[in-house]
Amino acid sequence: MHRTTCPACGTEPDRMVMIPQEIIRCPGCGLETSFHEWQTHAGDSLQGTGRVSVVRETSANGDIHWAIPAGRNAGVSMTFWGLWCVLSLGLMAFVGIKCFPQYGITSVLLLLSFPIPFLVIGIILLHLSVVRHHEEYRITLTKDTLESRRNLLGRLKLRIFPRSRIRSISRITTSKSGSTRSEAVEIRAGKDRIRLGEHLSPEERQTLVDEMRLLVFGPPVPVPSAVPSTVAIPGSFSFLVRHRMLHYLPFASVSILMGAFFMAAVIRFWSHEPHSSQPDELLFFRVIEWVATLTGNVMRGVLMLIALGMISGGLWMWIHALRKHLRQTVLEGNAGRIIVRMLDKRGRQTGEKTYPRQESDTIRTSIQSMTGGVTLKRIELLQGDDSTPLVSDVRSEDAEAIMNILSE
Repeated sequence: MHRTTCPACGTEPDRMVMIPQEIIRCPGCGLETSFHEWQTHAGDSLQGTGRVSVVRETSANGDIHWAIPAGRNAGVSMTFWGLWCVLSLGLMAFVGIKCFPQYGITSVLLLLSFPIPFLVIGIILLHLSVVRHHEEYRITLTKDTLESRRNLLGRLKLRIFPRSRIRSISRITTSKSGSTRSEAVEIRAGKDRIRLGEHLSPEERQTLVDEMRLLVFGPPVPVPSAVPSTVAIPGSFSFLVRHRMLHYLPFASVSILMGAFFMAAVIRFWSHEPHSSQPDELLFFRVIEWVATLTGNVMRGVLMLIALGMISGGLWMWIHALRKHLRQTVLEGNAGRIIVRMLDKRGRQTGEKTYPRQESDTIRTSIQSMTGGVTLKRIELLQGDDSTPLVSDVRSEDAEAIMNILSE
């Protein structure tokens, strides 16, 4: 295991150190220096990693600790979004003080529709910047549990997971912009998860993941081969696919209800009559009121379009799900052609498509949609560089069963 000792006398520290930049005092010789300058020695279990920001230690009782310090790299972002929020609050205060006595609460709410979204965006991004700059983690792996201690500005949050519940420890992509992407380390335990280390270097993240996997799961074991996504077409085959679509209905209902709520709010609370400025009012205030009124009208139109889109999308999902639920598709093939027969809910044929066979033809599956934990796939015919959809809206388990049979 890793053993950390004083650079002067070789004495181990008398307490756990979470922040590598912390100045500590050696209990042996009294030397006071940054923890960066202490030495880390590798034992037999794991080789030294050469890391600077992540510190791994082993306590006397065998518990293993990983100290992941704060990134301290979002100061400019915090300053920018802090000023953004202050300016948004100032604009809201100005609108409220200037317009409420004269125009009433309805007009004030309409005018505030312009700065409020900016304030919400600023608060969210300011919070993310503060988390990135100040968040610290200490992960402790005991014989039976994995403990996560999150420290954000002195506020501690402890989460404890039994080791038997830990399902995966991996690097995941959190965001992507062009050729640049951000990654983090994710620990999944049942339905719970922890994400940390986004500010670490890729090498540090990978080393941290490898160490945790080895200590939690042990050495890697061979895994069964994955379900093939592309297979050659056999001489003849026949499959019956039943379409199950009711998982769309809850989302369709929520979309319709939320769209109706937005539309009612726009019509009820944000409708207003235009007002004329007072003759003795300063030109500056007239311009501000005109811009705010115009912005409010534009946002009202945008929200109305969003509401209409949500309602129409929900209705389409309802109609599509009810029409296709329990319908069937027969996928057949012989030496000369591939036939796709569409059947209704009673098994009566409603349509047929035929595709000529070529020697190099293959069949593959691709993800079509993921809704409510249900993955739908489509089965496609590959002829050279061209792909033709054969069957859509196939449950993932049904598509994998078909691919398994074709690959045998």
